[in-house]
Parts: sequence; structure tokens; C-alpha cells
Amino acid sequence: MPVLKPGKYYWCSCGKSEKGLFCDGSHKESGKEPVMFEVTEEQDVPLCGCRKTKNPPYCDGSHEQATN
Repeated sequence: MPVLKPGKYYWCSCGKSEKGLFCDGSHKESGKEPVMFEVTEEQDVPLCGCRKTKNPPYCDGSHEQATN
């Protein structure tokens, strides 16, 4: 879970980014768009890594079902 400073971030929804969970523009031909989210104070942010969440960009535990 990354600790993020206040600011706007773009979560990668396509899984092609070389920046991991953060968009680097690799989605351009994937048909997917990044999800913008804002952090108002420095905090741990539970971002989804499996990209199966129903609440992007946040982890909702979908990875538990994805591995079963």
C-alpha cells in the first residue's frame, strides 16, 4: 500500500503502465482510461493491483476471488 502525498493521481486501469499502479500513457490503444483520484492528506492508499476491483482505483478484495 503506497503512502501518497496530497495531490492528484492517475491510476492505471489497463495494466500496461511501466509505472506500476500509476498511468504512464500506455493505455492509448487499450480502450481503457486512467482513473483520476485526489489525496488531500499524506496517507496509505489501498490501490488495486489486480485491476478487478468494482471500486477503482481502490482495492475491494477482488484479488481474493481472482486467485481462487
